[in-house]
This record gives sequence, C-alpha cells and structure tokens, in this order.
Amino acid sequence: MSDQTKKISATELINLIGSKDVPVIFDVRKKPAYLESGQILPASSWQNYETIDNDLDVAKGRRIVVYCVHGHEVSQSAATRLQEKGHNVQFLEGGIEGYIEAGGPTASKGTA
Repeated sequence: MSDQTKKISATELINLIGSKDVPVIFDVRKKPAYLESGQILPASSWQNYETIDNDLDVAKGRRIVVYCVHGHEVSQSAATRLQEKGHNVQFLEGGIEGYIEAGGPTASKGTA
C-alpha cells in the first residue's frame, strides 16, 4: 500500500450512503469470497481487484471507495492501482465485515 492511499471508516461511509455525496463503490473481494456471500454494500458492483484499473469510465472524475472482506491487502491493492491511474480512491477500513459490525446497511446480492 502506498503511504498516500487513503482509507475511509465504516462510519464515514455509512453517513454517505443514500446522500448526494455517495461515492462509486466497488466490491473487490476475491471472486470466491464474493460468490459465497449474500451481502453487498448498497449500490456497489463487483470488480476484479487484479484488473480494476483497466477500464473504469463509469467512475471517471468521481470519488471511489473499494472494499474487500477485511480491508487489508485486496482492497488496498485495488486502491493503490486506481490511485496510480489518477483516481480519487479510498479503501474501506475493516472491509465489509467492519462495515456490518458498525451497523451499515447492506443489500442482498441475489444470485450471481
């Protein structure tokens, strides 16, 4: 992780969900972890953390938050890759597990 890679706390993100300032949110959990889970953050979409920096026109010029299971290597790696491409990106401290523990709302993923 770059020293400049920023993090966002679960509480900060919870306060942004549903507001006009909500960032683009990417679930970057490894595919097996994503497929095993029934929960996602509201309005998030899954992206492969290894190739997330290839083409993100949808997020061009917008604030991005990435999250994985615990907020460690996977999301930090994705955040660093995006930061190196010039995106305004943060990783979710504690990942989806920390977010749920903090009382953050989730959505059912349905079948993938």
